[in-house]
Amino acid sequence: MNPPPPAPVLRAADQRIPLLVEGQSLRMPLFGTGDLLAPHPRVARLVIVINGTLRNADVYFESTAAAAQAAGARSDAVLILTPQFLAVPDAEKFALDREVPYWTPEGWKIGDRAVHPEGGPSSYAVVDAMLAAALDRERFPALRTVVVAGHSAGGQFVHRYAAFNRVHAALRAAGLDIRYVVSNPSSYLYFDDRRVNGDGTLASYPRAQCEDFNRYRYGLENLNPYAAEAVAAYGGAGGNGALAREYGRRAVAYLLGEADSDPNSDSLDKSCAAAVQGPTRLERGQRYFRYVQAVLDTGVLERHSLHVVPGVGHDHRAMFLSPCGLSLLFGDGRCH
Repeated sequence: MNPPPPAPVLRAADQRIPLLVEGQSLRMPLFGTGDLLAPHPRVARLVIVINGTLRNADVYFESTAAAAQAAGARSDAVLILTPQFLAVPDAEKFALDREVPYWTPEGWKIGDRAVHPEGGPSSYAVVDAMLAAALDRERFPALRTVVVAGHSAGGQFVHRYAAFNRVHAALRAAGLDIRYVVSNPSSYLYFDDRRVNGDGTLASYPRAQCEDFNRYRYGLENLNPYAAEAVAAYGGAGGNGALAREYGRRAVAYLLGEADSDPNSDSLDKSCAAAVQGPTRLERGQRYFRYVQAVLDTGVLERHSLHVVPGVGHDHRAMFLSPCGLSLLFGDGRCH
């Protein structure tokens, strides 16, 4: 039986920011505490949050704003933005302007190109453009920290974006600290054909048991254009090792719910390629962190960290409002 088609969002963002993305003029829907393109003389931290599969950016924005308040963040010192990657069902429900992009319900999660406008940009390129705007020191003279965070499908988005984006170097060169927070995704990106077994050992996975185990989104085969361009920038087909090393140099926090351990969860990716990574979201995250330590450069633990939130399941609000979530989003990133 085929799954039911994705339902349209309940609320489309009223705020639309003009962005030039891969040569196309777009008006990107988002919820925010301010206008990205306006001057922000006191903003020291930019927090971009990516919602889950329901594309309910409004709910994620409200939860993130509640977390900012709980963390005691000054409203004039933090700018929170939750872009809304609308999909085909949303375009059918709402009268979207011609310049508002939308994607397939799965494509936006992994950096695929928009289906509208024709030849539209990668969803990852939209975040590139948002971060490029933050590099304007006349607009953001006090900016010191950038956080890109996501939960569930948003966690998948942020994880792969952290691996492939090429705006990271410009942010670091400008003296900005940038942190990626990957919360409870269904699956992870592996840089080779090895997977972590249930006993913690690392070995090449036999393709005959799952033909697609290493296809993108799970590995580096059959990449979409955004990801392929990143691999090419690191030396083409032989550059996968360099891509992994660069990912290891970026600050990535894996935030997992201790109770996100239901192998039958309706929203869990149950494809064979995902199942190879483990039976539950919690187990998949723990195995991936073992992989990170085994495969990436020595010293990766100075930049990559794993945090398990006690008693919390697949609940983005509880994850963000946990002590560790507050620290990662609005503090120094240290979870005690």
